[in-house]
Amino acid sequence: MGILTVDWSMISCIRNPLGTPWWSEANTAAALVICFWIITPIIYFTNTWFTTHLPISSYLTFDNTGLPYDAAQVVANASFNVAQYEAYSPVFMTATMAIVYGV
Repeated sequence: MGILTVDWSMISCIRNPLGTPWWSEANTAAALVICFWIITPIIYFTNTWFTTHLPISSYLTFDNTGLPYDAAQVVANASFNVAQYEAYSPVFMTATMAIVYGV
């Protein structure tokens, strides 16, 4: 007679019952290769969106001088100020962040 249990360590000792299907893992790996190893370098080296003036990968946003964007310069009284934005700089993203937000 076997043992009936709801102990997760016993249920998952041989194989994870919540494992990811191979086609899902393959889809994720293919998307990673296409987006980050092919499309991102193309965007960077063709200077799309002025990306060659910035690092290829960074979580920061930048201003038109290549310095980290200072959002405090475009916000007044907890609201966006268009005049200050136009006087300061538009926001620039790295090639990797553009792909991350686009996908």
